[in-house]
Amino acid sequence: MSIALVTGASRGIGRACALALAKRGYDVAVNYVSNEAAAQAVVAEIEALGVRSLAVRANTAVLPEVTDMFRTVVREMGGLDVLVNNAGVVDDRYLMMLTEDSLTRSLDINIKGYFHCAQQAALSSGQQAALRRIAADTLQFFLENVNARTHHLPPDNVQLSPPRGAAMRTSPTNIGIYLLSLCAARELGLLGADTRFTRLSDTLNTLERLRAWHGVPYNWYDLTTLRPMPGEFVSAVDAGNLALALTVCAQCARMQLRQAREEYRSVPVRLDALRGRMQLRRLYDARRHLFFIGYDGANARMSEGHYDLLASESVMLSFAAIMAGEAPEKHWWY
Repeated sequence: MSIALVTGASRGIGRACALALAKRGYDVAVNYVSNEAAAQAVVAEIEALGVRSLAVRANTAVLPEVTDMFRTVVREMGGLDVLVNNAGVVDDRYLMMLTEDSLTRSLDINIKGYFHCAQQAALSSGQQAALRRIAADTLQFFLENVNARTHHLPPDNVQLSPPRGAAMRTSPTNIGIYLLSLCAARELGLLGADTRFTRLSDTLNTLERLRAWHGVPYNWYDLTTLRPMPGEFVSAVDAGNLALALTVCAQCARMQLRQAREEYRSVPVRLDALRGRMQLRRLYDARRHLFFIGYDGANARMSEGHYDLLASESVMLSFAAIMAGEAPEKHWWY
């Protein structure tokens, strides 16, 4: 089934285009700006023709709104095959009656709006389908390998040839990627809200009882015992990766909280609490204005080296720490 998006479809030419596509078997997303009642009326007309429809609000002159609109259409309807760039305004007053504001509005909607929508729809349906397959395969890896046996934490890898199965160890980066994958999968419509919140809660149950250094997880944990692996090293980079993942995942969960069952309403707060426990400042060298590579737990000392290049894997750590006030802004320039 093909899917179309028609901008400015709550009335006039846009409505006619939406209905014409529906009569040809297309599922149709109906874009509107202010008149939701009119858009919902068009949706009802389309659904009466036996196809799916969705009303989605966005001012096409505002890029963030257009981006959200396309994400919503892809997530809720399963993709996008056709864009009808119909939204526009006509100001046909006499020249001397026109104002600069009216000219700006016309340019914003008729030119910028067209550009915004065309840019967002630039990926072909084939490319979108390929990316969705990759996303689905990535999610499937986690669905198959993150379970009660691994204490709901992701294994570092699964060896296929020769077949040795899952490596029963994990790291903060692995955990962060898994959490973000759950959020992304929900945004793409690949995972139901209940499944996403159940998996987040199961993982949180484990994370909340892991032994950590000043709230910062060790670099490797044994998935069978949940003990830090020999060496008990704390990696600054891995800590930064997890810190940002927890922040993003908490915000994502909070935005979709209305979809969660009562027992999962605390998930965003629990994610924030885990992030709050992570004292990244302990890994910061105030004298050098740089982060240590990490903490050597076996010898109870900081590592000798530092991350001293901005274009390195430590950028996310620096961003997370500065954002939380755990490192000064001037650190960014060292």
